[in-house]
Amino acid sequence: MPDVERDRSAAHDPRHLPHHHHCRQGLSGCWSLHTARTSPAKRPAVGTWKDYQNRLPTAAEVEAWFANSHSACCLICGAVSGNLELIDFDCAGEAFTAWSTLVNAEAPGLLDRLVVETSPSGGWHVVYRCTEPVCGNLKVAQRREDLDNPAEVVRFGKSYKPRKDRDGRWHIVLTMIETRGEGGLFLCAPSAGYQLMQGEFTALPVLTPAERDILLRCAWAINAILPEPVDPQPVVVDGDRPGDDFNRHADFGALLTHHGWSLAHDGANQHWCRPGKTNSTSATLKDGVLYVFSSNAAPFEPSRGYSPFAAYALLEHHGDFQAAATELRRSGFGAAPQPVGDVDLSGLLPATTAPLLTFDLQTFAETPEREIAWLWPGVVPRGMLSLIGGKQGLGKSFLICDLAARVSAGQPMPDGTTHPPGKVLLLAREDDASCVLLPRLRAAKADLSRVCWSVFANTATGSPIDLAAHVHLLVEATTARAFDLIVVDTFAAFAPAGTDANAAQDVRLLLDALTRLARQTGAAVVVVAHLRKTGQGDGDPMDAIAGSAQMTAGVRVATMLDKGMQDGERWFRVVKSNLGKIDENGWTWRFHWGDPFTEGVSDMPRIVWAVAGEDYASLDAHRQAGMPTVDPSAIQESLADVLAKGPRSLRAACDLVLATVRKANPRLRKGDVELAIDGLLEDRDGGIESWEGPRGMRMVGLPGSQVESPEDKAFRLAQENPDLSVRELRDLVGCRKDTAMNALRDVRTQTKKGSP
Repeated sequence: MPDVERDRSAAHDPRHLPHHHHCRQGLSGCWSLHTARTSPAKRPAVGTWKDYQNRLPTAAEVEAWFANSHSACCLICGAVSGNLELIDFDCAGEAFTAWSTLVNAEAPGLLDRLVVETSPSGGWHVVYRCTEPVCGNLKVAQRREDLDNPAEVVRFGKSYKPRKDRDGRWHIVLTMIETRGEGGLFLCAPSAGYQLMQGEFTALPVLTPAERDILLRCAWAINAILPEPVDPQPVVVDGDRPGDDFNRHADFGALLTHHGWSLAHDGANQHWCRPGKTNSTSATLKDGVLYVFSSNAAPFEPSRGYSPFAAYALLEHHGDFQAAATELRRSGFGAAPQPVGDVDLSGLLPATTAPLLTFDLQTFAETPEREIAWLWPGVVPRGMLSLIGGKQGLGKSFLICDLAARVSAGQPMPDGTTHPPGKVLLLAREDDASCVLLPRLRAAKADLSRVCWSVFANTATGSPIDLAAHVHLLVEATTARAFDLIVVDTFAAFAPAGTDANAAQDVRLLLDALTRLARQTGAAVVVVAHLRKTGQGDGDPMDAIAGSAQMTAGVRVATMLDKGMQDGERWFRVVKSNLGKIDENGWTWRFHWGDPFTEGVSDMPRIVWAVAGEDYASLDAHRQAGMPTVDPSAIQESLADVLAKGPRSLRAACDLVLATVRKANPRLRKGDVELAIDGLLEDRDGGIESWEGPRGMRMVGLPGSQVESPEDKAFRLAQENPDLSVRELRDLVGCRKDTAMNALRDVRTQTKKGSP
C-alpha cells in the first residue's frame, strides 16, 4: 500500500480553496483542471467541455471559471494533460488492497511513486502520466453477483437492474476497477470528500509503458468475468460450420505465435504478449477464449473476447469472416452440406437468413431409452466418467494396473463377468512407466501390446500439455486407437496449473473435459483421486475425496479403496452411483506373490480378488461405533498448555491440541477437536476466551491474555490524534502502511459524518 506523507485536503474547506492557483500550476504543468459540478452528475461546470480534450484552457478562462467559489474540480485525461490516466477503484475500494499487494510483489517501489487519493464513496484513485499515449476508458476488473429475482438492488450507493443470463439466472455485474484515459475525466482533490493520500497533482509521476502495463496487468488479474467471444459466422443451411469445427480443433497458441505473439506465462490462464513487446501481458487465453487488454494489439480491440475462428478471420483475412469460413472449408474444416437430390436448387431458394433461436423440448414418451454399456458392471461405465478414491500407499496404482490387465488380456472382472480383450491408455505423471507401471502390468499378466501410456507432454519441448485445454488431442488418439479404457492417474497431476482443488469452477474445468472425452469416444474414463489428509472412513466416504465436492458430483460412479478388516487386506466398493443400485459389500483383495517354480521368479506381486463378506456391509457402522470418544477434560488440559505461552489463532491451537491428544487416540479427527474447543468457548467456565484478531482471524487465549490488535491500536491512536500522518502512526503502532492508512481514513470518515 502506498505511504501517506500528508493530507493537505483535510485541513481546509474545499469550497474556499484557491482553485485558480492550482489551475495555473496545471497550465504550466500541461494538465487540464476545470471547475465541476457534483449534482446531478459529475461533470465540468463549463458547459461544453469536449473542446478542452484537445487544448488547455487559457489564463483568462481560468480566471473566469474560478471567479466564484466552487466545491469541486476535475481533471481531463489523455493527451491534453500529458497522457494522464486514472485507475479508479470502485465498490468502496474492495479490490485496492489485493491490487496493491500484486503491484508491490511485481515492482517494489512503483506504488510509492503514484498520486493516490480517496473518494467520498470509500473508493481509491491512482493517478499518473505515461510517456506514450493512453487508450480510452476501460472496465478492467469486474465481478458477478447472483440474485434470486429481478428486483432492482443498490450496491455501494448505485442502483442495478438485474439481468438474466442464458441459464436463466438473475445477476448483476459490479465494476471493481476501471480506468479514465483519452476522452475521460474525473473529480479530484481538493473537491469536497476527496482526500489526497499520497503525492501531489502538481508533481505527477511519468511512467514508462512497461510500468503502466504492470499496474493494469495486476488489475486484470483480479477480474472475475470474461466477455462472450466475438464469433460472427455465416449461416450454413446444413452441415457443421467451418468456424465451429475450427474452434474445437485449432491450436490457438500456434495461430498467435505465427503472427508474432509470444507466450509470457503458461498455465490454465495463459498470458500472451503482443508483437513488439517482450515483458508484458497484452491478453489472456483461457478455455479457448482470447481476452485482450491492450489497446495497441491491432487488429484486436481491448476488453473483448475472441474465439479461435474470430482471431483467425482478423489475423488471416483482415476481418472478412466469409472469406475465413470459405478458406477453412477448403482446408477440411466443417462437414459438407448434404445435397438435395441431384438437382442444384440453390438459385431458386430464397436468400438464407439467421434462423430464430430455439431450444430442445420433448416429452419422455418421445425419448428413446439409452441402455448403459458397462466395462465392469456397476463399477466402470463406458462413455462416462467414473472415479477411484483412496489414500496414498493403499495400492491405487496396483488396482489400475490390475484393471488394465483384465481389460487388455480379456481376463474376467472381479465379479466374474467376461469381455473380449480391449485397449487401454494409462495417463500417469506420478508413477514411472518403466520401473513402476511396467513390472506391475507384467505381474498382472496384461497384454502389453494393448496397453499404452503417456504423461501427455509436448514431444518437442517435454513440457506438460494442459489436458483440459487440449482434450481434443486425446479424442483423436482414442478414436484412432480404439481405446476401451482411459485411466487418469491422478486428478491432481493433470489439473491445469493454478487449479484450486477446493474451487468448484477449477475442478469442473478438467472434469468437463474428461466427460467430453468419454462421451465423444465411448471409452470408459476413470480418474484417480487422493483422499483428504484428515483421513477416510470417518463419516460419509464421499466427503473423504480430496478437493471440492464437485469432484464427486461430476462423475457418474465413484468407488473407494480402503483398508480391509484383516491385515494386508484391501476393501474396494462403490460409494456413489447415478446409474443403479450400489453394492455396499464390494470386493476385497490381497497381494499375491507367484510361485517361483510354476509362475517364475518375480519381485512384483499381483492382486487376488474375493467377494467381500457380509461383515463388510456394516463396516462403516462398526467403525463409527468404534471411534474413540473425545474427552473434554483432556482437550481442555491440552489447550491450556498450548495457550500458556500466549494467545494463538483457533486453527493453530486446534492443530497443536490434535497433535497432543492423538498420541492416546490415533484415530481422533480434527473435527472432533474443533467441536470440543467450540464447546469450551461456549461454556463461560471453560477457562478459554475468544476474540477477533487481525484480518478477521479468530483468536483464543487464557482469560486476561487478549492483547490489543494492531488494527485496534492504530484506530485508537488515530482517534486521539487524527492529524497524524500515516508514517507517524505506523511508527507509533509498529504496523503496516495499509493498517495505518485504513485507520486514518476510517477516523476521518467518521469525523466528517459527525460534523454538521
